[in-house]
Amino acid sequence: MDGTTNIITNSDLIKSVRDTSTLADVSISTWSGVKTDNKLLNDLKEKHNATGDVGKVVKNLMAGADASLKATIGAFNACRTHHYQTTLPWLGNPNADRRSGARLLPNLLFDSYLAEMAKLRQAAMNSLEEFLAAYPDLVERAKANLGGMADALYPTAEEVRARFNITLEFEPIPDSGSFQSLAGIRPEMLERLGQIMAQRDQARVDSATRAMWENVQHRVQHLCERLIALKGDDSKADDARATRFHASSVEHVRELLILLPGWNVTGDARVQDIVTDIQTMLDNIDAEKIKKSTSVRDNTLVQAQSVMDKLNQWGV
Repeated sequence: MDGTTNIITNSDLIKSVRDTSTLADVSISTWSGVKTDNKLLNDLKEKHNATGDVGKVVKNLMAGADASLKATIGAFNACRTHHYQTTLPWLGNPNADRRSGARLLPNLLFDSYLAEMAKLRQAAMNSLEEFLAAYPDLVERAKANLGGMADALYPTAEEVRARFNITLEFEPIPDSGSFQSLAGIRPEMLERLGQIMAQRDQARVDSATRAMWENVQHRVQHLCERLIALKGDDSKADDARATRFHASSVEHVRELLILLPGWNVTGDARVQDIVTDIQTMLDNIDAEKIKKSTSVRDNTLVQAQSVMDKLNQWGV
């Protein structure tokens, strides 16, 4: 079967993805609070009689007073984390960075995605304002800690505020047929361009589908590993291990009950099969019950391993 036949066979699938999904991108900028100090580098080279390119000196401007800044950067990065956790890669080149560029956001997840991103963005902005309110005092503490390494001038609070930003962008998935509207290009070239675009669309669908199943495998495998780690021969060892079992191990798998149906932009019937398995596995189950009951965690482990066996059997 040649490439053209493949494109024709998959055209309805690609159209379905285009009709049920959006491309989403997030741009996040922060102020790191560090800078390269060439004067310190030259002083260091002179002290050690060094020459040439020996590296660089990176200085923490908020030395000893950067806890609030780190918390703010973390709050901004939480927006990026949620973006990656909710969306799927949309890449025509399988070797490209799967975290770069616009990503596939199924319409079924759009409202919840937007609501959570708005919540996280507000939390990030609140954290930023708290940091900026304390910024003048923090600068004085940092200068004292840096001693002779301190800069005479620091960016103002408003200059720091300007470095922090979160921008969301949405756009429809381009239609490979849009090439037909271009004027001045030979019909055979238009057809060829459309075929190339369709091939890339199929590669993007494949990358998104692959990422969906990898996400399922990662979350369920992690739960299996944490459940296995809970196994012990005596109650003391078991109790000690239980304290290291976190609710997130369960809840990240439970999230798949919402994410998987949304991610299933190709209508893969196997998705509902896995959703049903997860619903059965986690029905009336939480981290505390798993910690306290050997039978609960053993039964959960058996079912989780069954899900992994099914995924391996499918080769996804």
